[in-house]
Amino acid sequence: ASKIPPNNPPADLPHLHWEGLVDTTVGLESKVDKAGFAALRSPEFPFEGLDLQGGYDALEITCRTDARVYTVNLVVNSFLPNDMYQGHIIMGNDAEATTHSGNAFDLSKQHWQTLYLPFSEFGSGQRRLETKIQIKAVGFTLMDGNSGPFQFDLARIRAVNFFKGHVYEGPETMTKRVENTKYL
Repeated sequence: ASKIPPNNPPADLPHLHWEGLVDTTVGLESKVDKAGFAALRSPEFPFEGLDLQGGYDALEITCRTDARVYTVNLVVNSFLPNDMYQGHIIMGNDAEATTHSGNAFDLSKQHWQTLYLPFSEFGSGQRRLETKIQIKAVGFTLMDGNSGPFQFDLARIRAVNFFKGHVYEGPETMTKRVENTKYL
C-alpha cells in the first residue's frame, strides 16, 4: 500500500470510530494456540455486490490509527462461499504513546492519512485479487497478536485508479497527490 502524507482535513472530519480492548490470553486448559481479535464488517451490498467491472484497481482509505496493524477484508462474489481477500494497513503514528504498551492513546491528536491499497496486493492463500470483482462486503480486523486497547477512525473508503502516486479521476484529469509517495 502506498501512503500519502496528511492533506490537513479538518480535525472534526465525519468518521466511524472503532475502539475496544483485545485480550490474547489463552486459557490453561484451552486447545487453541492463539486468542484475541476484533473485527467489524459492513452489511452485504445488495444485488450480489458492488460490481467494479474492472474499472478500478485500488481502494483509497482515509483513516487514522493507533499504529497497530489492521487487516482490510474484501468479501467478493465467487463460486466459493464467503470468499475473502485481505490487505493490510500498516502505519506509524506521530504520538509518543501506543496501545502496544497499554498506554492511553488519543486519536484526535493524530493526522488523517490517505492510503492506497492496490487490489493486486489483496490475497487469499496463494490467490491474488483481480480487478473484475464484485465486492459483497468490506471489513476490518485487528489480529496482531497483542493484548491491549485499540482505536481506529475511518473517514472514507472508495474504489479508485491509482498509478505512480496519482489518482486517475477521468480522461482529462490526473491528480498528483504528492511529490514523494511512500510505499508501505
